[in-house]
Amino acid sequence: MSSSNINLLSKDERELEDSSYVYNPIHDNHIINNNKDIGGSNSGSGSSSNYNNNNNNNNNNGGTGVNIATNNNNTSKRVSLFQTVPDQPMTYEDLGIPAGTNALEAKHMIQNHMFGFRPFKSKISKKRLEDRSPEVRRLYTENPVIEQGVNSIGNYVYTIFFGVILYLVYALVSILLFITYFGVPYAKITWTLKDFVLWPFGRYLQKTLYSSRLNNDSEKQPLKAKPSHSPPPSISLKIGAVLFYIIAAPIIIIFEGFAMMMSWFVVVMIPTSKMHLRILKNLLSDPLSLRVEQHIPRTDCIILAYPVEAINFQYYKFSINGMNVCLVNLLPFVVLSLIFGFFLEHHIHPLVIFLCCVLSTVPLSYYNCKAIATLSAQTSFAVGALINASFGSIIELILYVVSLSNGQVEVARSAVTGSLLGAMLLVPGLAMVVGGIKHKEQRFNHTVMGVNTVLLMVAIVGIFAPTILYKTYGNYQLNCSQCSDIVGNVTCSVCEYVQNDIQDDPVWTQKARAVQYAVSAVLPIAYFIGLLFTLKTHTHILHVDEKKGEAGGSSHGHSHGGDAESEGESEWSRSQCIVILCVCTTMFALISEKLVDTIDPVVTTFHLTPEFLGITILGIVPTAAEYLNAVQFALHNNMPLALEIGACGSVQITLFQIPVLVFISAIMSQFTGHGSFNLIFPIIDFYAVFLGAVIMNLVFANGKTNYFIGSTLCIVYLIIVFVFFFTPS
Repeated sequence: MSSSNINLLSKDERELEDSSYVYNPIHDNHIINNNKDIGGSNSGSGSSSNYNNNNNNNNNNGGTGVNIATNNNNTSKRVSLFQTVPDQPMTYEDLGIPAGTNALEAKHMIQNHMFGFRPFKSKISKKRLEDRSPEVRRLYTENPVIEQGVNSIGNYVYTIFFGVILYLVYALVSILLFITYFGVPYAKITWTLKDFVLWPFGRYLQKTLYSSRLNNDSEKQPLKAKPSHSPPPSISLKIGAVLFYIIAAPIIIIFEGFAMMMSWFVVVMIPTSKMHLRILKNLLSDPLSLRVEQHIPRTDCIILAYPVEAINFQYYKFSINGMNVCLVNLLPFVVLSLIFGFFLEHHIHPLVIFLCCVLSTVPLSYYNCKAIATLSAQTSFAVGALINASFGSIIELILYVVSLSNGQVEVARSAVTGSLLGAMLLVPGLAMVVGGIKHKEQRFNHTVMGVNTVLLMVAIVGIFAPTILYKTYGNYQLNCSQCSDIVGNVTCSVCEYVQNDIQDDPVWTQKARAVQYAVSAVLPIAYFIGLLFTLKTHTHILHVDEKKGEAGGSSHGHSHGGDAESEGESEWSRSQCIVILCVCTTMFALISEKLVDTIDPVVTTFHLTPEFLGITILGIVPTAAEYLNAVQFALHNNMPLALEIGACGSVQITLFQIPVLVFISAIMSQFTGHGSFNLIFPIIDFYAVFLGAVIMNLVFANGKTNYFIGSTLCIVYLIIVFVFFFTPS
């Protein structure tokens, strides 16, 4: 190709050219120069094919470099070196949104990928029972038809731990009612039920449709008999009923309630709990109508229960009002924490109160996260980001502020460090280990994660800038102990350099404190710039292209609209989310007060340091929901969002929570005299966080994970924890 056939065009000149020119990206200039036959009069099919291959190769390389334009006259023109390809909107497939997803759930999944939104794994829209697997549908069926044998290990376990005790209870109650004479009809029922509660499997618990008080238990009713009203009960039956509810009912309620509670908390034994709930409910409402049949049910009775299994391992998937049953089972600890902490504080050991407070934090954190995700999906992206920034950090901020108000400044500072270390190392580490066990190798976009990690490194430098300044230029003095004066020569066995009181050090009062407030004012600006970038100026990058989704064959809720099914019905309404957020915030504020009050007794009991307690328990428990979500994402082979949880949490801690805590502490110190939180961290905290961030960057640069890589992150976290354990107070 001669040089006269290639012309450099400016932007204005290119816009004036004929629209027949097609611009094809190529990678390097030498490709043009090495293909001199392109566009010439003697060009053959081979050169044309070579040209097309070069274009295809460079299209695969992302379209960087210079461009060539060809028209119908085979004239090639070279365009600007800075020609860019417009950003293409993302599609449903890019975000991993499957076909058929309703609009509400699709918006929630889009928000999981956006800056400022903490990813949340659980679905926020109601899912029809028909759309679930047969195993899950059985969990919600009143009397599921299960074709299996009754001689299982779980059934024998039930009989040993529950059946034998209940058998003795019902036998004792039956004997007591027999003694009263008037309670004989009720004694027969309880005597029959004792065998059922011992081994209920393969037996029918039924309730008669009509006259149960005729006292003709041995007589079978006609198959086609119509229900009839029973005559008024006799005086003896009324007396027997009074005796039953006075003597038998309290004993049965206590033991049945204990069996239901224990089996429900085991989770896999929820079928046992449901069975005993039906027994107790019908026994208290109409005891004489109950019947137990061994093999064939009576046709004149309705079936209340036909149990065949005491244990079902699928019940870990069972949910109540959109919340997993394992988290629901932790809610009683919220009530226990408040009762023990505020009413029985002097009668309950502080360790018990501490454990109840820690366990109650887990469900409150998860309820708070789900309410945030649900409310964000029902509002605009800007409002959702504001909700995530405020309520997403409220749990941690409450704990820090309560610690400061109680004078536990080092505990608050250690909890901040522990929360940051957990987000950087433990969250991705656990996700990689759990995901790597199920999936051999998982991949993610290391370029996207690189942006988050770079932003995190910038934030860490800003957070620890006052620490570096003060530790470098602060005043030190030499303190010596165990000294002896021998003829004017002073000899000391122990000497160490100790930094002066920070409030008396001019480096702090005149320099480092100003740097602290400047950094705390600048870092949130970076956070809101990220929100502005993703939610305002570059929304087209993250907004799904509907037309492209339809062209690809997707049938998402966004594409249809109009019918309620495509829009999706939220599990929780807006008002319900607001109420849950307010209740969770209030409950955690009360629980945090008692949690902080029990720190000193717990530290004394186990010979720990408050800093170690803050690094571990107080740094992890408030963010327990993030650990659960990360593991769930990893199990479903969605490693990008699993890692995004840790990265997003780290960025939110450094760019938002810590600066806000600095200003809250400043206000508290002015009005109450409490709260002296500053950004002068112990040097060991700086080393731990900085090394953790470096290791996280090295791991995220790989672009793929397995359980080995995840285990290294967990081991590094454990090493840091061991260092804090042996660090003197």
